[in-house]
Amino acid sequence: MSLLTFLSSSCSLSAAPDSPIKKFTFNFDGTVGGSSFEWVITREEDGSGVFAYTNLLRHGRTPLTDTVPAAFMDSLKAICRKHNVHRWDGFKGYDRFVCDGSGFTLNIHYENGKSIYAHGMNEFPKNYRAFRDELYTLCTPIQERLEEAHPFNYED
Repeated sequence: MSLLTFLSSSCSLSAAPDSPIKKFTFNFDGTVGGSSFEWVITREEDGSGVFAYTNLLRHGRTPLTDTVPAAFMDSLKAICRKHNVHRWDGFKGYDRFVCDGSGFTLNIHYENGKSIYAHGMNEFPKNYRAFRDELYTLCTPIQERLEEAHPFNYED
């Protein structure tokens, strides 16, 4: 990578994007597939969002969806800003010495065209755990509500 390419890519997200989040995707890769899931949250024109949850152990199942208010979308953006997630863009961490563990993939697209991509398996960027904890506090109640409304039958 040339120095100019490095500098331009490093500086592209030196400040947190001020634009609304257009699409937010978070994948959790659990222990040997256990508890793996994906959250995809897409902003609607009125500022509200569509929350799509997929339990990755439910093979062939379509995502469960619900509408979230604009305040949810604002909270999601605030969590990302608080933990400087924009600085994670390009993070690719992998600890090859861990035989079992967990990982994540984060992909955020903003309305102004900027995006953030980060992935880690048993290695995480700075502030990841605090970010993850706040993200779970925000999103888990919606996931639980969806699971309760659509119980999974293992015989299906």
